[in-house]
Amino acid sequence: MSDELVEKLLSKLSIQPQISSEELNEPLTDVVSVLKKLSAHEMITFDTIDSTIYELSEIGKETLEKGSPEGILFALIKDDDTSLEELKAHKIGLSFAFKYGWIGKRENIIFKKKNGVKDVIREMVSDFVMNKTENVDISVLKQRKMIESRKVKSYIIRKGANYADKLIKQETSLTSDMIVNKTYETCKFKKYNFDTVGNLPEKGNLHPLMKVREEFRSIFLTLGFTEMRTNKYIESSFWNFDALFQPQNHPSRDSHDTFFIENDLPIDADNRYINKVKNIHEKGGHGSLGYLNTWNIEEARKGILRTHTTSCSARHLYNICNFLVNGKCDNNFSEEMLEKLKKNKVYKLFSIDKVFRNETVDATHLAEFHQIEGVIIGENLTLGQLMGVIDEFYQRLGLRQIKFKPAFNPYTEPSMEIFGYHDGMKKWIEIGNSGIFRPEMLKPMGFDDKITVFGWGLSLERPTMIKYNIKNIRDLVGHKVKLNFIKEGEVCYF
Repeated sequence: MSDELVEKLLSKLSIQPQISSEELNEPLTDVVSVLKKLSAHEMITFDTIDSTIYELSEIGKETLEKGSPEGILFALIKDDDTSLEELKAHKIGLSFAFKYGWIGKRENIIFKKKNGVKDVIREMVSDFVMNKTENVDISVLKQRKMIESRKVKSYIIRKGANYADKLIKQETSLTSDMIVNKTYETCKFKKYNFDTVGNLPEKGNLHPLMKVREEFRSIFLTLGFTEMRTNKYIESSFWNFDALFQPQNHPSRDSHDTFFIENDLPIDADNRYINKVKNIHEKGGHGSLGYLNTWNIEEARKGILRTHTTSCSARHLYNICNFLVNGKCDNNFSEEMLEKLKKNKVYKLFSIDKVFRNETVDATHLAEFHQIEGVIIGENLTLGQLMGVIDEFYQRLGLRQIKFKPAFNPYTEPSMEIFGYHDGMKKWIEIGNSGIFRPEMLKPMGFDDKITVFGWGLSLERPTMIKYNIKNIRDLVGHKVKLNFIKEGEVCYF
């Protein structure tokens, strides 16, 4: 900070109630630094004035020196006329000269229609330079690119509550010498600024995807759902496809859509259930014709990376039915879930975990992503109740307008795609899939006719991209993710 500039500013204020920063004739950056310092001492106050100034462009300078393009062109035309070929380099001048009626054209000959003309644009540029604004049309000069605009700041400066004609040094600390000599009694101390943000300590940060995951989890728990265990990334084709009444020749079971592993896996179910699944595929039952083709247990044993968490839901449904009928369960059940199974007649389950698809990675698709799934089991549940639960779920996410569209899924009937109106995007977007699980899936497990199971699902990445305004999914997941995005990502509330 320049002491001379401080003295100059305070001196001017001592004889005037207010001054402009332009009166100081100093670089603006130096002036701003002094203003902030004196303002912090409450010696001055200041207002910022934003304005636009105009300056001659290179075209304007050339026009001032040589004349406008049309003036130059008019001077080039001979009294006995001039061919268009000679003037082809002056297209702008030709255009305006024709517009003003200075010249005419006969075949390829250009001739003057007036003996003499007044170069209005050149005169206007001259008046602009001479600051004769009454003769200047700024809009015309801007349109002809004779002038350029520039934003500038200036400041109106006034005396503050602690104004003095000299800057008094403020002490920043109380020393032992001040106490011994009692000079602290006359010293002026700088006030503490409790609004100053200090250096934030380095710490771990949740990835925005995990913040959104926790918000979804909180919504499910608030609605009374219990979280399923979903720790089986590697699954047998039986639980991923066959138990869901998905045929063995279905395209999604092809290597183009599914990651297969080298070794087969055990099915982890009793033979009675496996045979029932085999029969429902081959011969049908419970009102279904089945698929009328041979079901191969070797195909069912093929190991894969699970393509959806519905494989976990199928395992839980099988174990729930086994527990209710036979009192048996496996270690996938938590004690909390067992207690709910003993007390309740309606079971609400959810999961949020990774799934894997053999897809080409692009701006909106990943080969590894998260699936959110909700499942409700109860007696005589209806499609209307499913729609009501889904509506309540998405209301908690902030989507107030929901609509449903009929769809097809191998293991649900009826099935519905879910659409929500996104206020930010101003359009309807697909936000999930839903349906009532088919008897061909539930009956082999042992559920009776009174039991209805329905569910819905969506991805975790898409709502996260919408929430954080991310256009490319690779900016959310992968090696291109910036650390500042993780550190500065806001807390997720829907």
